[in-house]
Amino acid sequence: MSRSAQWVWVFFALSVMGLAVSGEPVYARLALLWLLLLVSSWLIARLSLRGVQLHRSERTARAHVGDVFWENFVVQNQGRFPVLWVEVCDHAPLVGRNASRVLTWIGAREQRSFLARSRLTRRGSYPLGPTELIAGDPFGLFEARKYLPPTTELLVYPPLVEIQNFPGPQGALPGGDALQRLAVQITPNAAGVREYVPGDTLNRIHWPSSARRGRLMVKEFELDPLAEVWLCVDASADTHCVQSPAMSEQKWLFSKVSLNASLPPDTMEYAVCIAASLGQYFLRRGRAMGLISNGRRFKNLPPDRSGRQMIKVLETLAMLQADGEESFAAMVAAQARLWLPGTVVVLIVPDTCPGLAGCVDLLARLNLYPVVVSLAVSTFEGAQKGEAPALAICTPGVPVYRIACGDDLSIALSAGGEGAQALSDIIAPPC
Repeated sequence: MSRSAQWVWVFFALSVMGLAVSGEPVYARLALLWLLLLVSSWLIARLSLRGVQLHRSERTARAHVGDVFWENFVVQNQGRFPVLWVEVCDHAPLVGRNASRVLTWIGAREQRSFLARSRLTRRGSYPLGPTELIAGDPFGLFEARKYLPPTTELLVYPPLVEIQNFPGPQGALPGGDALQRLAVQITPNAAGVREYVPGDTLNRIHWPSSARRGRLMVKEFELDPLAEVWLCVDASADTHCVQSPAMSEQKWLFSKVSLNASLPPDTMEYAVCIAASLGQYFLRRGRAMGLISNGRRFKNLPPDRSGRQMIKVLETLAMLQADGEESFAAMVAAQARLWLPGTVVVLIVPDTCPGLAGCVDLLARLNLYPVVVSLAVSTFEGAQKGEAPALAICTPGVPVYRIACGDDLSIALSAGGEGAQALSDIIAPPC
């Protein structure tokens, strides 16, 4: 009951009291008037949302940070009476979203629609809802509410930057020994045949073998003998400089629409953007790329070079948070013994990561090719003053990229760019 309805009840009570004290007919008429107003308004409010439906439709269920998300709201009145007014309240947890509207006079069997847009500033998964419909009587005495739970979700991917060149295996030519590892996609290396199972494509059927055995047989393929690439993202809770969401939203509102604006001064957001951009870089060049991370839930995507691999990487990175408890160096050391010689291992870590020097030395001794992308924590907001970086690499020939807050990642990650420092600039004194 609204405050206006409470006042009407007060007037009704005063009219009844006046009738009881004085007996004048005017008080009886006033009491009847207030009572009819309350009853009629209550009935109109109760019937206002009967037959009213809301349909939400989005242009896409996947988007990147920095994109503009559009959503169409359609309010349909399938009842026999017009709706005087209805308020659409969107409670979706999207940053900076304002999709609530008030629509007036929706006739019988009519519909009204409106578009809502919002710029995506944070990665993650967001339900599109819940939504609440509010309607009432013309005098605003009573309201009727209808709660609609969310039915779909929006997955926001991290932003991507274009990388022109990034170091690969130094002194290694494409090709090499057979990997003897089955591939999902079709490659020039056939490994054998197996029996057909539902879901196999028709272009993989080996007809001569099918004719000899009397049942459908499909070909199996091995990966090309190219060095794999593993992206290792540090998601430890005690190494990253994480900024509060409120500070990130405020920075977005007062900045230009660019990549630097979409990345808050948060080392985890930089690490995720770098991993996604490097994944796109290697997959475009036909390299089999895998991803591991030491978040609260261990992430391990096997290497693949198909088009679906980029979608898997983006979906994994969209939900990755700096909440891991396992040591990053211990995770990489445990996985390194499973990788084939010649594999490129890109370590994306804050420069406060402990044990990184020994991890890089182990990768080099296992005939792997480590590349370190170091995030300078001291340049990010919220970092402690005078914080000494723990990065100390004594293995010669290891490319090291130092990324500071506000750097153009497209330049910083390209070989010879401003962000690519020589090894002697940031390594510790000779061991």
